[in-house]
Amino acid sequence: MNFKNKTFYNDLNLQKNFLFYENLITVIVLKSFDRLNLLTFQMGPFKKGEKIKIKIWIAIILDDSNLCKLQNPSWLKTEWLEKKIFLEKKSPLLQNLPYFYRELGFLSFRRKKNKKF
Repeated sequence: MNFKNKTFYNDLNLQKNFLFYENLITVIVLKSFDRLNLLTFQMGPFKKGEKIKIKIWIAIILDDSNLCKLQNPSWLKTEWLEKKIFLEKKSPLLQNLPYFYRELGFLSFRRKKNKKF
């Protein structure tokens, strides 16, 4: 198989970003709606105030449409991060962090900044 644009297959960052957007994130539904029809599947119904886990790429679309609000993960809080830094300074070993912690942190901060919270 010969691909004209082999960038995706050769670039690990692009592959990592693709995998990141397929992960689940918790959102809070802001408006009730029956169904969300996508190409390969349907989601819903959703009730206002409900917390649901959906893929990050869908959450971004719904957030941009003001249908939901992204909820920061529990580890993205000052106390949790300060504790990890403290433990890391005391130990010669690095602390375990959630998978895709960097990407999710950047996504969260970038989206909050753009919404002027």
